[in-house]
Amino acid sequence: MMNHMKFLRLLILVVAGTFFYAGGVPLDSLRAAPFVIIYSNDVLGELELCGCDSEQLGGLARKTTLIKTLKNEGRPVLVIDSGNLFFREKPASKIEENEFLLKSEYILEAYKQTGCDALNVGETDLFLGIAHLKNLKSKAPFPFVSANLQDKTSKALLFEPFIIKEIAGVSVGITGLFSEQCSVEPSVAVQDPVESAKRIVAKLRPQCTVIIVLSNLGLESDRKLARAIPDIDIIIGGRATVRMAEPAKEGKTFIVQAYTRGQYLGKLEVQANTAAAGSRVSMRNYLIPLGDRIANDTAVASLAKEYKTRLIAMNRQEFFKERLNGKKNQATGDMLYAGAEKCGSCHQPQYDNWQNTRHAYAYETLMKNCNNFDIECLPCHTTGFKEPGGFTVNQGDDSAFVHVQCESCHGPGKKHIGKGDIVRDAGEGMCRQCHDEKNSPRFNYTEYLPIVKCPVTSK
Repeated sequence: MMNHMKFLRLLILVVAGTFFYAGGVPLDSLRAAPFVIIYSNDVLGELELCGCDSEQLGGLARKTTLIKTLKNEGRPVLVIDSGNLFFREKPASKIEENEFLLKSEYILEAYKQTGCDALNVGETDLFLGIAHLKNLKSKAPFPFVSANLQDKTSKALLFEPFIIKEIAGVSVGITGLFSEQCSVEPSVAVQDPVESAKRIVAKLRPQCTVIIVLSNLGLESDRKLARAIPDIDIIIGGRATVRMAEPAKEGKTFIVQAYTRGQYLGKLEVQANTAAAGSRVSMRNYLIPLGDRIANDTAVASLAKEYKTRLIAMNRQEFFKERLNGKKNQATGDMLYAGAEKCGSCHQPQYDNWQNTRHAYAYETLMKNCNNFDIECLPCHTTGFKEPGGFTVNQGDDSAFVHVQCESCHGPGKKHIGKGDIVRDAGEGMCRQCHDEKNSPRFNYTEYLPIVKCPVTSK
């Protein structure tokens, strides 16, 4: 039987490999010793898999195993991340804020296990405020870098503008950029990223053989950055919207991304080009899927389990307080949802059909593992969560809006009296809000629609 380590080495060799040569000179013939860059971006708070599908990609426990395996290959390794690590969205309530705060602490602990060398600050990393991010930074054994985030009053940069790492006899300069298109809190200012990068790269070029920018600008802005500053060797980008199997190239600059939500890990085999007149680096690039054949790192898996235990205990108490206080999330006049039973009073065949689908038991799947106390799981297992008159945590398990009901697809039906005030055909986009690539990788709209589609009846 193939052992675990052999499988991982085989996986790394065969997936998404792209080869680049500088000036026609083969990688192995260049004089500087090769090293490896392990890169990621847009993890977006994905500490662990939600468990909705057995074929999901990702999870920091798998990621840590793979990083440790790559380090054990014997070559010098840099582990870097271009940002948007801690959060996916801004919290909509105090309960949600406390959940996100707790998770970010555990993500940081997991990243310590990976041996991360540098983390760029991305837009979503600031979703719980600069004070919390600086608190996380104070606990991190690795630097948070940003060349263009500054305190609005003092004009001082909030994080390290760059670092220099010596690896395999090569000086590598690393800086980070934050997008000026992103909104930030009033105490923070964002300097022009291109002008900031020009200043930093001008400082780094005389000292460094290789210059890397960890960018949270997006691919098109990364292309413009590369054209504006030819001295950048590698841009590891963020704000990914597509899976880039092959790097982009602008002049002598390579641009790579590792897709989104921690589903893939990027690996660059890099050699400083001291012999040719072309690009300053030669690379092999791999995009490695974090599938279920990669075992969970035991230390990070334990952290994820501890987080889940603390989260359940914390939110169980908070949900109980909400119910005890009888809080309402909206005025009675804004109660837009009616509930499936009300729909069934006029649409009995459709209601009966719904009861025979897995949508009608969606909330029960959460209760099996106490995931009904995880705010991030509730939107796709309840009806109208965070919307006027929909499911709220103060209603609890007895709510009329547990499960994925009629109104999840057809919209709020409290005022429904005719064809024009209800969504009759929501389309694939509605389904994809929950059945996305990360949580439901095997979802096939054409195949699944007949299972849940309401029967057509004559009136």
